[in-house]
Amino acid sequence: MTDPLASAARTRLENLVCSMESAEQVIVALLAREREALRAGCRLAANAVHIRVNDAARLYLSAIAAAKVSLSALEPILPEAPQVLDSRRSAFGAILRIELATLATIRMATDCAETGLADDDGAEPITFAL
Repeated sequence: MTDPLASAARTRLENLVCSMESAEQVIVALLAREREALRAGCRLAANAVHIRVNDAARLYLSAIAAAKVSLSALEPILPEAPQVLDSRRSAFGAILRIELATLATIRMATDCAETGLADDDGAEPITFAL
């Protein structure tokens, strides 16, 4: 026979992970849209998407806060709960670092192109002999 308390705790943990994953997916999708807008030269659209990224980040932080509050109730029943949540958070952190680095690179390239620093003026590139 299954313990109804453990079953309810497991369901709660799954719901918390699901809400974190949903917020993560929204953030990653919005970052992709922001990159696309920058690549297309639509800085205004990229800025508009960036505002939505900030909103999604707040949603993610709310999901993390809810998970932390629930941990005090879940941990006595499911001792693995903190590890499950930390693992999920760490995995997303790794993905987010890559996504943000890619976005920063595209922003820098876009800024260089807009300010005329890009190497498209037909001049010979500078080379250094070692």
